[in-house]
Amino acid sequence: MATFRRCVLGLGVLLSLSPSPVSAVKMLYDDSLPEDLDAACSAALMADVACDPLVPALRHDFYYPPATLTRMCTDGCASALQSWESSVRSACGNDIVIPAEDDLDASPIVIPASRRYTYGFTCLKENDAFCGPVAALAAFFTNPGVSAFNYINVLPEGAVKPADCDPCLAARLRLRSGSPYFDGPVVASESIYQTLTSSCGITGKPATTSTIDYFTSEPQPTESVCDGTMYQIQGGDDCYSISKAQSVGTAWMLSDNHLGAYCFEFPTSGSLCITNTCKTVTVAVNTTCSAIAATANITEPQLMAWNPVINPVCSNLNMMNGTTLCIEPPGPKLPPAQTTNVPPVTPTSAAPIPSNTAIGSDKPCGRWYEVEAGDYCNLVTLKFAISLDDFMFLNTGINANCTNLFTQESYCVQAVGDINNYPGRPGYASVTIDPNESFTGVPFTMLPNATMTLDPRPTQLPLATGVRDDCVFYFKGDDYQYSSDVFGYWNSNCEIAASNYNVDFDSFIAWNSLTTNVTDPACVFQVGLRYCGSWDLPPTQTTTTEEPEPTETGPQPPAP
Repeated sequence: MATFRRCVLGLGVLLSLSPSPVSAVKMLYDDSLPEDLDAACSAALMADVACDPLVPALRHDFYYPPATLTRMCTDGCASALQSWESSVRSACGNDIVIPAEDDLDASPIVIPASRRYTYGFTCLKENDAFCGPVAALAAFFTNPGVSAFNYINVLPEGAVKPADCDPCLAARLRLRSGSPYFDGPVVASESIYQTLTSSCGITGKPATTSTIDYFTSEPQPTESVCDGTMYQIQGGDDCYSISKAQSVGTAWMLSDNHLGAYCFEFPTSGSLCITNTCKTVTVAVNTTCSAIAATANITEPQLMAWNPVINPVCSNLNMMNGTTLCIEPPGPKLPPAQTTNVPPVTPTSAAPIPSNTAIGSDKPCGRWYEVEAGDYCNLVTLKFAISLDDFMFLNTGINANCTNLFTQESYCVQAVGDINNYPGRPGYASVTIDPNESFTGVPFTMLPNATMTLDPRPTQLPLATGVRDDCVFYFKGDDYQYSSDVFGYWNSNCEIAASNYNVDFDSFIAWNSLTTNVTDPACVFQVGLRYCGSWDLPPTQTTTTEEPEPTETGPQPPAP
């Protein structure tokens, strides 16, 4: 089965869609489904849905401005999403599975169900007002500044922080707590919503939980050979208690037994193979990788290497509260290494000087060797892994051809430390300090304090009438005021700007509310105003072999 990619329609596909009026859109890429998926099921998933073009790209962790929510959140779209989910459920049935994340088999129904949840969460209202802007304001007060997730970059005048018991914040938390998608299971496991309702005195609004369509049927046990020990699940056992009692990392135990991540649908009976045992630590609430590593006297790279479930930046540790992690290498232990009398690779102190040292072998030496009958220079250097040049440097009595080794005399075959730090070698340095020399410079405490003047922050130009207010890149109309006699390949300043940002003309017209075609010579920009160059993704400069080279007098579009 072809690899199933995440069915999240990238924002880039919206380049070809105008923001209004609302029309039917596809919620998936054409090539995002397995090639061998049932035709009827595939057709249902790829059906058009009567929603705003932004809906396929919604993210549950983004905040959207009120104008966007007003345009996007309609009863018609909500009904269309529900119909889409029902159609997929009918066409795909309960026997079709597709590969999803974490090597889990999922029902295709997960796709429309998760999309509908994200839409409902984004468009959530309380007292006829959208809750997203309230959460966005609360998030800004918690983490002020520019954020890729929040449209509020500067605190609005007169704005105050929403109360902790604000009905909108409670409603959003309630929806998350009852959802099987995204961080819902974590929110539910930590009883965050229940704690809020108790402290705020909220009654009559319990969290309604639902299950995710990950498994279409009960998993059937398969015969396998256990390389460790078998553990029979007892009454009262759970994922956390077993991994702690058996001294095994929770993620290792789940992986070794082909169970769901984060203890999802953990069995209540049967047996488990306990293989990757180790010394463990239980993940506490609000702990960090650095704190765990410091307490266990290990490094963070070691912690992550022994627990691959931790992501590279340790940002998913809050999803592992109560689980166990390995703080030593998991699995069977190797037998202890046999001790030998071989000296260390790089001696740090000189070996005792034998009584039969050869003439010229008087430098500090980490190891001596008494030459035997039949030895010659190349044989000695190979035996002790030392270059001929280094061997002759440590034993200056040897001639240029190295033909005067004497039996029963000892020669140095290993330096102490780095041989390049010996006198006469490149790394050697000798420093002589005169204690009577007086300081003639300026004392550090007498140096003037450094000063600096911050550059003023530029004031952004206003947007032209009708230009989108949520673009990633804007440009000044001043930058595209070329006269028609230098257009060259292009027909208008609008075409130059659209080509520079690699945007299709229909999208460019929609984003900037242009009243003429992009290629119309009358399509111009006003000086002193900003326009939308890229709505969602950084522009990609492209060149084609058909386009002629620009002339010296032709326009050179500014970089976005």
